[in-house]
Amino acid sequence: MAKTLETIEGRLERVTAQLEQAAKRSQGGGLMSMLKPFALGALVGAGAALLYAPQAGEQTRAVLRRNADDLQDRATQAASGVTARLPDQAKEVLAQAREQTKTVMDQGKDTLQSAQSGMKQVVGPAESATNKQAANNVRADEAQAQLQRDLKTGRENPA
Repeated sequence: MAKTLETIEGRLERVTAQLEQAAKRSQGGGLMSMLKPFALGALVGAGAALLYAPQAGEQTRAVLRRNADDLQDRATQAASGVTARLPDQAKEVLAQAREQTKTVMDQGKDTLQSAQSGMKQVVGPAESATNKQAANNVRADEAQAQLQRDLKTGRENPA
């Protein structure tokens, strides 16, 4: 029973690994993923042509060579078309990224300036109130010192 479970687990792990590999291959993208279905169709078509060809072997081989050459030419054209568009697309993406970055930077500057303005509106009155309180504290300290001097003087010179 334990061996059966281990066997099943082993098979499940292998199947899972194969599925992950297949998923990675299918997500590969790029030129090869575009050409694979095209090439597969060409091969199937060539195989069907061989089976149903009413021509002699030499004629069939010549047709196959022409088809292979045509296939190679089309694949080369498709690849060069894709590679020719890549620099333009990269420049376009870069320009968009720069534009978005500038927009975000401008928004950040506006937000910072707004925050600074708000802080000045809050800090200004608070600073003024703090200065008034400090002046009042100085006057209170002076009055207290004067009162203490008066009290001392009054005690030293009893009248």
